[in-house]
Amino acid sequence: MDEREINSDESFDLIVKMIHNVRTNIRAKINSSILLVWGYVSAFMAIVIFFIKTSPINFRYSSLLWLIIPFICYPLSVYLAKKEKVPEKTFLDRLINYITILFIFICGTIPFTTIGIEIPIFFIEGLLLSMWVIIIGLLVKCNSVIWGGIIGIILSHTLLLIDDPNFQILAFAIILTIVIIIPAHLFQSSISKK
Repeated sequence: MDEREINSDESFDLIVKMIHNVRTNIRAKINSSILLVWGYVSAFMAIVIFFIKTSPINFRYSSLLWLIIPFICYPLSVYLAKKEKVPEKTFLDRLINYITILFIFICGTIPFTTIGIEIPIFFIEGLLLSMWVIIIGLLVKCNSVIWGGIIGIILSHTLLLIDDPNFQILAFAIILTIVIIIPAHLFQSSISKK
């Protein structure tokens, strides 16, 4: 790189860009960590529910364990966002937070409709989570997250081909791994390379 004299305006612009890049990387790290929290907790809960449902005990209300996920993940998401101590919250930060809250509400209320009607809940939840991941990927400009969501939409359709609801749960855990966990790790590794 060649060295040249820069004036005070160029110097100020350079400092502003450097501060913006540091804040952007911190925000990207926060967003990838939040994706990982939601992915790991949801996949873990799916595996736990699968084992409970297929065990000889077969706890009748084991499906209610799905409701624990937002109570674990949302406070962890808030904690991760506050831990980095980013002084200002941008419009993008608020937008991602609002979208996440909206998807938590939608994904949390859909299971209640299954009380009276038989619907393909894992298919619907898979589509919604994949859409959430795609939206987050578009907002943070991360191709691996976007592609994870696209693959998730495709894989969610395979849940309609599985007759046994217990194995739908296991397939859902695999889809969560492909849709959220792997892309979030790729997202984190791309941040550390920058």
